[in-house]
Formats: sequence, structure tokens, C-alpha cells
Amino acid sequence: MKRILLPLLVIIVMASGCIEISGNQSGLMQARISDHSFFIPNDDITVEADVYPTTVIGGKDVSVTFSVTNNMPSESVTDVKIEVYDECLLDIGDEDSKEYDEIKSNVTKGWDWKWTTFETYHKRDCNIGFRTYWSSIHRGTQDIIVLSPTEYDARYAAGTLSDLTAYSSYTENPLKVTISFLDEQPYQNGDDIYMYIDYKYGGLGDIISLESGDVSIKLTDSLSISEGDKVPLPEQPGIFKVCSGIYLFNQESNELSLNKELKFIDKEAPQTTCVFKAKDSEEVINSDTITFEAKYKYQLDNSLLVRIEPK
Repeated sequence: MKRILLPLLVIIVMASGCIEISGNQSGLMQARISDHSFFIPNDDITVEADVYPTTVIGGKDVSVTFSVTNNMPSESVTDVKIEVYDECLLDIGDEDSKEYDEIKSNVTKGWDWKWTTFETYHKRDCNIGFRTYWSSIHRGTQDIIVLSPTEYDARYAAGTLSDLTAYSSYTENPLKVTISFLDEQPYQNGDDIYMYIDYKYGGLGDIISLESGDVSIKLTDSLSISEGDKVPLPEQPGIFKVCSGIYLFNQESNELSLNKELKFIDKEAPQTTCVFKAKDSEEVINSDTITFEAKYKYQLDNSLLVRIEPK
């Protein structure tokens, strides 16, 4: 996991029919996209392909070399599928997709496709369209610090409240789920705590939505759900709608689970607000950590250009 220090800086440069992406905080190599090849390093996987020859007489074969690499140090990617969604003037037969149930961390899967072009009476620029799907999990933590009233007042008077630092951490994924608060930490016993959950993603592909159950948040024992933000479900004892119904709260496990689909627009989903109460505690300084994970499905579209000429 990585400490949150600076916002992600992304610079996109377009020139001479190529796209380069630089400034990736994770230190990945630059993306390279041209007419006949692409190399796209996301935070979780890298997709790479090229076609040869780039110009061919109709009726001859072309070869496509394709590879997918899991960049993550410990997490697998699952449900990986690469499909040809636009075969243009190619006879690809049944060789139109490749699937892997799982690609483990730091593993590359590569293969070659060989297809025959159709004959044409005129010169044709043929874009072969590829779509890559995969699933993975984004994980993160957020510290929360609650003080006794006496400790809070003493530190406030001494000007040392800022000496207590609440840290955040996250795994490197295209999806970024972050937790923030209305008021600065630390809190004191009995405080109302407004927590915000934000959902964003990056990269050249898309996450369409987060579905019910995709996000789970393990709360700390120092927090209780505000009674005004808590609706019981009679048919499920111990389960409550919270955060304006966006999440379900399981009282036994002390966990939140996403209860509604969240759709992304311009790579952001609507922010969620949850209201808690800082529990009274005998501890002078109660420091604990909220943990969360978000499952996501990512898709990436690319194409390779082949020029087909008549005999």
C-alpha cells in the first residue's frame, strides 16, 4: 500500500498519430499507442500488442502478438478476457477471444493470433478492434483518532492537536476509493463525525459502475452509526440502511456494504456521506484504522491498423 502524499498528475501529449501518457505516480513506463501497436501500462495490468505485416496483399496472412501482464505485487487479476469486437476484413474464424480465470501477480500471459485477410478491389485501411476486460480489488485504510475530553482540551490549550496524525493508505489500481471527513482530526468522545466516500478511476479504459456488494468497509469500535442515519430492516434483524440508503450496516460484523449501484460519469461516481458518533471511551487516545476494499471490472478498447491492398 502507498501513503497518500500528492495528487495524481497526468499529462497527455498527442503528436504525430501517437499518444503518450506520462507523470504516473506509480512510476510505470509511458503508454505508447500508434497505428500498428500499443503498449498501455495501467496500475494493475499492462496490455501490449502489435501487428505484422502492417501492409498486406488481400488474401495473405497477418499476425497479431498480444500480451497481458499483471503489474501488482501481491494481488491477482481475475476474469481476464480479450476479444476481437471489430474484425474488419479478416477471416478470424473461432480465434476471436482469449480468456484467463486468473493471472497471478507479476505474471505475463502472451500469445500470437494469425488471420487471413479478405481480398479487396481497392486499398483499405482496416482497424482491428480489441476489447480487454479484467477484474481486481482496490484496498485502502483510513486512521481515525478519538480523544477523551480532558486530553482534547489539554492538547488544544498546548497547541499539540496537530501532533496526532491520521494516515491513509491504498493499493495502486485504476480505481481509487478515498475516505475523508468534514472536520479535521482528532475528534473527542461524543462528536458527530461526517465521513465522505469518493470514487474515481483513471487510465485509458472504463469502469461502468460499482454494483451492490462491491464495496465493503470495516468500521472501528470507536464509531457508532448516528441514529438519524440508521433505518432498520425488519426482515433482516441487525441489518440497517445507512448513509442515505447507499450502504447496509451489519451490526454484528461492524461492516458497511454497498447497497446500490454507483454509476461513473466522467470517471467519477457520486460521493457518499455517512454520519457517525464518536463513542465514549475510557482510553485517553483511541487510535484505530478503518479498512475497506472495492471490487471493480475494467474494460479497455484499442485497435491495430492493417493496410490491405488489391492484388
